[in-house]
Amino acid sequence: MKYAFLRDHRTEFRVIRMCGVLHVSRSGFYAWLAQPVSARAETNRALTDQIVRWHHQTRRVYGAVKHDNAVAESFFSTLKNELVHDRTFLTRDEARSQVFEFIEVFYNRQRAHQTLGYVSPAAFEARRDVP
Repeated sequence: MKYAFLRDHRTEFRVIRMCGVLHVSRSGFYAWLAQPVSARAETNRALTDQIVRWHHQTRRVYGAVKHDNAVAESFFSTLKNELVHDRTFLTRDEARSQVFEFIEVFYNRQRAHQTLGYVSPAAFEARRDVP
């Protein structure tokens, strides 16, 4: 994310100055910049292009260009209510470890999600793979 910021603002500010402020190396930034686009990024770009086309073809009714923050807001509300409130973390590493465990073990594999028919995301994805 820092490298993307550098890329997006390198015409406004000196790269060496931004690297110092963001605590990253210039060589790391230029190595990142030279990397080929990942398959995931290419897929995301193609999907975004398709959404924009549909948005224009449907008189800007469907496939809105701006993403809805409701899903993210709901997730962070759940994270705060089910993990963070009424708990004190002694260190940042402890908090990071607990958030990782909450997301990767509980939230994705065990917690039932209303929007997925009251199954976990892992169970929902497993069902989708079955022909």
